[in-house]
Amino acid sequence: MLLEAGADPNGSVYGYMTLLVRASLLGDNEAVQILLNAGADANAVGSSDESALLHAARNGHEDVVKSLLSAGADVNAVSSRCTPLQEAVECYCSTEMLQVLLSAGADVNAVSLSRRTPLQVASRHAWPEGVEILLNAGADVDPKESDRTTVLHEAVDSGSVEVVKMLLSAGADILDFRHWNLLHLASRAGQGEMVEVLLDAGADINAMESSRTALHEAAMVGSTEVVEILLNTGADINAVSGVFGTPLERASRFGNWEVVEVLLNAGAIDEGGKARQALET
Repeated sequence: MLLEAGADPNGSVYGYMTLLVRASLLGDNEAVQILLNAGADANAVGSSDESALLHAARNGHEDVVKSLLSAGADVNAVSSRCTPLQEAVECYCSTEMLQVLLSAGADVNAVSLSRRTPLQVASRHAWPEGVEILLNAGADVDPKESDRTTVLHEAVDSGSVEVVKMLLSAGADILDFRHWNLLHLASRAGQGEMVEVLLDAGADINAMESSRTALHEAAMVGSTEVVEILLNTGADINAVSGVFGTPLERASRFGNWEVVEVLLNAGAIDEGGKARQALET
């Protein structure tokens, strides 16, 4: 009725949000369509620099997203810090939402102001369904435009073995271009299955990072599972770090006596018998 009386369809509420943005945020598709038919700008943003499409995507309002796209909303417009697709991934929206945005031409490799692609975000959130859709849409598994951690690093850090396997199958490089060692990351987190997956993919078992091997990391955190996996795969049990000593010395220093016992039984050199003496006291 107000629109029929001449109210501005591009007017604002609360002084910072357009009527269309407000209706989209609330998921009121009927109001959205009325406003659009009355001439509301589908790409208008409020003072927060967030579009109606971004709000609809963020809140999982698929019907509103479709209405806005049909009215000419820019699917790749950067509002606030990211595109609608990036926001949908960040907020764990439905896979159907991702499909709608991608079908409308969303850039699957767009880099947000936080320097992450949608695939990096989905991997960080350990969201295999989202990862699969993005990969099928042509997402780059090793985006060099991003100066953040790699997609594979995000997945390893999330602890999702399933996502890591998907990325490796899609051709993700086991060598992190930022020079972080993913095997160290998994070993430090005590993730036995993840360690096995990375070793099978060709991770260097004796590589040094910050003067430590993966075995040093596992010994330090007390993960007997990872220590045994690494030893059985050929890790150098007596690798020496100028700062941290051997894995046995690391385990002893942190009081990880189960690991100390595993290392001693596997033949670790015990200078002066200090570790065994401490174990037996």
